Amino acid sequence: MDDFGNQGEVQLDPLTATCKLLLAAGGYGSETVARCATEFAAHGMIEVRRFYLLKGASVSAKPLDDYCVLLSYPEALRKISAEPSAQYWVEDSHWPPETTDNVCALEVKSFERRGAEANEFERHESRLLQCGPESLALILGLVWGKGLRVFGSWQSIARPIAETLPFFLTTSGASGMSQQTLLTLPGFRRSSKNRPLNKAEFVELVDKYAALPGQTQRVLNLALRRLRDSTERIEFDDKVIDVCIALEALFMEEGEKHDHKKLVSRRASWHFADSHSEREQVRTLLKEFYGYRERIVHGSVPENPTPEQSDRRVTQLAEVENVVRASLQTMISEGRPPDWAKSKDFKAIRHDPPRAETEIPSFKSDSLSWSMKEQKEIDQALEAAWKPGSTTPLHHRPMRALSLTRALMPKAWNPLRHQCPHPALHGSPQVAQAGG
Repeated sequence: MDDFGNQGEVQLDPLTATCKLLLAAGGYGSETVARCATEFAAHGMIEVRRFYLLKGASVSAKPLDDYCVLLSYPEALRKISAEPSAQYWVEDSHWPPETTDNVCALEVKSFERRGAEANEFERHESRLLQCGPESLALILGLVWGKGLRVFGSWQSIARPIAETLPFFLTTSGASGMSQQTLLTLPGFRRSSKNRPLNKAEFVELVDKYAALPGQTQRVLNLALRRLRDSTERIEFDDKVIDVCIALEALFMEEGEKHDHKKLVSRRASWHFADSHSEREQVRTLLKEFYGYRERIVHGSVPENPTPEQSDRRVTQLAEVENVVRASLQTMISEGRPPDWAKSKDFKAIRHDPPRAETEIPSFKSDSLSWSMKEQKEIDQALEAAWKPGSTTPLHHRPMRALSLTRALMPKAWNPLRHQCPHPALHGSPQVAQAGG
């Protein structure tokens, strides 16, 4: 066993190791034990499984590569609970109940060798984790059009593997962490469409993100985190502030403390636009968006906006988020511009001559949520199911919630889902192809 490293544990003498193997074969079967022992003899490494809990999406099993698989939360909980040492730990750590929505898990398989010294450690794992699980979740959320947050983890060495090793593995069993986080109520899902998960695009972005200079990574990580945070906010104004921080991380430089509206609108429109008219539209959009942000921080936002004002704000936020998402993917792929001098010409665009339509990445124009027209149609259909005979259109009622689909409690929402005829609530082609 010396050829395979010390593994940081006390090696067993041949007789004790043989007895340990026989006991393992009796408990787990000779074929399983023979396979585990042969793999360790061939490579001298221990297989470790990790599960990272992700808030922000409910999924069925989706392999990302040979070592990483997205799992539904119930499936991950079933696998973890199968480990004897996990049973009490899951209960003590206050993991979510099995019925929790909007939670999934990433199962990761790695191979490790530990030496006698603390710094003698070797691990082979998926390249998707080269920047850590948090960065993987952020980029996955960017590609998927979701905000994903790692809020818990669990790692263990399977008992059959531990019992076949030529030493007693004192670190076997499990370890983990759990952070307090707000989760979606069971039965209530946010009204948003998922993009289909393009695995090739995701893997390429992870590789390019890992190759970026450290400072660029830190800037883009800040924008990724703030974009994710905005999807979790309850208050609309908090969403706006998060998105503005993401914009400033992407389009401002250290030491620039003034003219945020002017610099961001000018640079972002230059970076994003593929035509002169689009640049002017984006510049106007961002100036209006920053105007609203200024009213927020100065406490001058009207307390009771009209339905039209509310609709405009929601639409505007979705459009700005699309600018942030597309700009993030471009900067991960190509890096941040070395300077912003060309953006000073208000008639200039980054790609000049303009790109052909076929050259524009699909993610730039992807719609990640229902349009306002769809939202109104859904609200009106729900209104008809919820309150038959109603004559007052929902969008003309004072003091209403922004959208009925966001205001209903779970017990009221589920029956209406079946009564409402709108296709978006019943697996329309657009929703059916979504990655979750």
